[in-house]
Order: sequence, then structure tokens, then C-alpha cells
Amino acid sequence: MLATERIGDVERIEVGAEVGGRVVFTTSFYAYSDLVFDSGCSNVRDEIREYFGKRACDSVYLTHHHEDHSGNAGLFDVIYSGKATAEILSSGFEIPDYRKLVWGEVEQIPAERFREPEIEFVYTPGHSRDHVVYILDGYAFIGDLIAAKRVSVALRYERYVQIIESLERLLNHDFEIAFGGHGIYRREEVEEYLNYLKWLRQRCLELYERGKSYMEIYAEVFGKAGEKAMMFERFSGGEWSRENLVRSLLGVD
Repeated sequence: MLATERIGDVERIEVGAEVGGRVVFTTSFYAYSDLVFDSGCSNVRDEIREYFGKRACDSVYLTHHHEDHSGNAGLFDVIYSGKATAEILSSGFEIPDYRKLVWGEVEQIPAERFREPEIEFVYTPGHSRDHVVYILDGYAFIGDLIAAKRVSVALRYERYVQIIESLERLLNHDFEIAFGGHGIYRREEVEEYLNYLKWLRQRCLELYERGKSYMEIYAEVFGKAGEKAMMFERFSGGEWSRENLVRSLLGVD
């Protein structure tokens, strides 16, 4: 599946592969002028190749190495990324089977094909250790710095304490609209999300200091887990989970 939407002078490209006859998960990447930010997942490579075959785009800027963002980087002649992303993609990395099913593989890319970004970027770890955000003409291309406006589970290696710090760092820069893999946000919405995460962290810390378990904290702060949260836990074999979220907000490894 590939669908496009025009937001001013930025084009959003939303992609997703069918699992069991329906598209369950989607991710978005963006084309602005002759620049591309992220590259979608390899499970829809033929559609993406056809789409970019009609455009004069020969380079891509990657926010991080995850397969739903870097899956088609190899289609481009030049790949701009942070140093850590280049190291991961040139060395190769393991992808759990359920993520291969949803997004596909990521090819190992020779190190010489990567370049240092030629536009402003901010180091924003937390969702992944190599995450960066690009800032250009009042736009921020934020990858998965905001994965959802309201969180209910987290990846095992996500660090929400770092995400809070990264959002604060981003907001020291000028931008009006943030284009993400799973949403588009006004600057005020990014500020609201930061305040929301700070509130969640404070509530979790208060309960942790009172001796509550991780799951007791989750129940008090987030309430009963919804169908989506439970689906993520089951489908991922626990790589996404409620406990991961609480531990991440507390800063506990």
C-alpha cells in the first residue's frame, strides 16, 4: 500500500504492507523540494521504486536505522545520516521475525555510500540510540521522536527519559510543523507532548517511591490496558510492553 497527501509544499508518503489480508501498521516518510526524509519499509519497495522513478530525487536523509524508515535507503544514490545510523546500516542488524513480517528486511549498505547531513540536524536519542531530527525552512522531520500522541506500551530499548531530553533539545530550535513517521504536529502539540511525558514520569516516580510494582504503577497511571496495547504485547512477544513503558519512564534498565 502506498498513499500520498500534500501538506503545503511537503508530500507525505504513507506505506504499509498487508498482514492477513489487511494493512495493520503504516508509516510515513516525506518529500520536500528535491529532498526525501526517510524511505519507508522494504515490503512495498516496488511501489516506492515506481513512485520515485517519476521524481528527481537521488538522495535521502535518514532519521534512524529502523526498518520502517531505512528499508528503501538503498534505492538512493546518496544517503545522509548521523554517524551512528551509518555504522548500524553498514554493519547490519537483527530484526525480529514479527517486524520482518510487517516491514521487511534492511539490506546492508556499504559505508562509503553514507554522507554527513548537509542541512541542520539535532541528535535526539531515546526511541533509538542513533535518532536525529532534521530542521529546514520551519519544518522538523522528526522520524519516531513522537511515536503516538498518547503512549500505552514501549519498545524494550526505548528510553523515555532520553526522549524527554531530546524533545527539550528540539524545542530550542525554530520550527512550526513537525513531520513524523506516525503523525504531523504543530509546534504547540510537540510542547504539549513533552509536558505530557513529564507528567507521566513524575506520576510513575511518585508511585515507585511508594513501593509500587511496575504493573501496579501502570494500572494507576494508565488505567486498564486497551486492546491495542495488549495486541502489541502479544504480537511482539513482549518486545513492546506495558512494563517496558513504566521502566522507561522511571529510567530503570
